[in-house]
Amino acid sequence: MWEPQIHYFLTLGYEIIALDLLGHGQSGKPRVYNAYQFTELASDVMFIFDRFSKRRNVLIGHSYGSSFCTMLSKERARKVCKTVLISGGGPTLLMPDRCSAFCLPLPFFVCIRKSVVKMFQRMAFHEETSDTVRQKISTFEISSFALKAIMQGQNWHESTEEYHASLNLPVLLVYGKGDQFVTLG
Repeated sequence: MWEPQIHYFLTLGYEIIALDLLGHGQSGKPRVYNAYQFTELASDVMFIFDRFSKRRNVLIGHSYGSSFCTMLSKERARKVCKTVLISGGGPTLLMPDRCSAFCLPLPFFVCIRKSVVKMFQRMAFHEETSDTVRQKISTFEISSFALKAIMQGQNWHESTEEYHASLNLPVLLVYGKGDQFVTLG
């Protein structure tokens, strides 16, 4: 999904660290429910940042990744000079929906998963988006267990308006005017 952007910035001489969160992309997908909790993933993200960061770093996060960039921007403020948050939503608590398909017991979720994926794709992509692009963005090509655990693990109670307001660096918010999932308010 990010290859063109990564290539562009590499040609400008930037060093890029692009990580797949656990359960995303080509990363591992263990069958340990707690491994997908925000605090667990945040620990991994901070470890990677501490290991590979330079003196000045620009963070770019998309969707759920925006929460981790926000967290790093505050927790590692001396090393983060700019942050870009793409479709990350407004400064609200990050919490899983109390009553959604992802709350169902796993056997029931497995039965309706295909419908959930179709609904997501209808809402996530513009009607003129080609099938080729849709196939490249393989958001749900993971096990039902991992998908459910990821969605239910999105729990970050510190993600308040005050937390976001305390960031002391340039932050660029990018979102789609017709985005049906993410709004800024």
